[in-house]
Amino acid sequence: MNQPDTNIVVCGLIHRDGKIFVARRAANKAVFPNKFELPGGHVQLGEGLQNALKRELNEELQLQVDIGQVVGAFTYGDEKNFKCEVVYLCQIVGDGEPILNPADHSEAVWLSENEADKFGNNGEEMAILRQGFKLLKEAK
Repeated sequence: MNQPDTNIVVCGLIHRDGKIFVARRAANKAVFPNKFELPGGHVQLGEGLQNALKRELNEELQLQVDIGQVVGAFTYGDEKNFKCEVVYLCQIVGDGEPILNPADHSEAVWLSENEADKFGNNGEEMAILRQGFKLLKEAK
């Protein structure tokens, strides 16, 4: 049996004023089109996890971020592709605002905890989102 391609994905749980930023994937994306996600992307060969996340958030949202603790990690995939996703708490540096790249995302929302169900995901991603809100409350 052939082994699936393995990829590491890093995502930012970007927070501000108790809310978490999520973006809807562009309709033309081959994987999970039109699905809300925590922004991020694939780690390149030889790249550190945090450097990869900074690069991805700059490419996709034109943001500079400070990266905090790991919120959680999970795996997903199929017989062809296997991914390990690591999610970090992130804060925007300065007064920056996310600027969507239409090739990556079609819209974005700052979610409060009571709006988390709008995220539309279940399972591992929803658990990460809820853990992020928990960590933000504990940090107050």
